[in-house]
Amino acid sequence: MTSVVLISQLKLLREGLQRLLEASEDVELLGAYGEVEDALPEVRARRPDVILLHWRALAAAGPPPLRLLAQEFPKLPVVLLLNRAQRSDVEAAQRRGAAGCLDLRVDASYLADALRLAATGQFVAGPYVTNTG
Repeated sequence: MTSVVLISQLKLLREGLQRLLEASEDVELLGAYGEVEDALPEVRARRPDVILLHWRALAAAGPPPLRLLAQEFPKLPVVLLLNRAQRSDVEAAQRRGAAGCLDLRVDASYLADALRLAATGQFVAGPYVTNTG
């Protein structure tokens, strides 16, 4: 069983992902949060296997929440879920310490598999990664 904390500022997306992850047989959702700061107490207390972090787009320095999580939990895998992932995003995410970078178009089984793989230390990237925006 892979334990996951979900962070997404978009309530509708967060609730949909929450239902999807709760329905997965081998993923345990520990909590779903709108802001990384709200998730920190849960992450500190329960030490999930992986964090799923939705971020609209990857900025030059990476998502500020990724930096915050990496500073406090350097060994905790964080998988970024982007609205549209480009190959350059995947490479930048990996350089910034993310455990993976997925596009919102992945299906439920792929997402669950990716979270399990990231929890074992493997870098994951989705099938919908494009070369250009």
